Amino acid sequence: MLSGMRSPYFLAVRDVVNKVDPVGLLALGAPGDEYDAEVEELVRWQQPATPGAVADVFLRWFGAGAGELTADQAERIAVGIETARREHRTV
Repeated sequence: MLSGMRSPYFLAVRDVVNKVDPVGLLALGAPGDEYDAEVEELVRWQQPATPGAVADVFLRWFGAGAGELTADQAERIAVGIETARREHRTV
C-alpha cells in the first residue's frame, strides 16, 4: 500500500521500526516498506506494547535464524509505539 494511504499512526510506528531496523534489512538496501507487515500487526494491538510482545512479533515473522532482536531494540520499538499512540490518540 502506498504511504499516502497509511494512517499517521501507522507511519509513526513504521518510522520507529525503520530507525531500529531490527533485522538489519534496511541496512542491506531493502525498501522503506520492508517491515510493513510487522508494523500492521503492531498497530492493531489493543494491549500496551511491551518489549516481549514486540520480540514475539519479529520472531514469528522472521524466525530465530533471521537475526536476534536485542532487548534494547525491542524496548525502543515498544516505547516508540506507546509514544505514537499518545501522539495520535489511539487505543
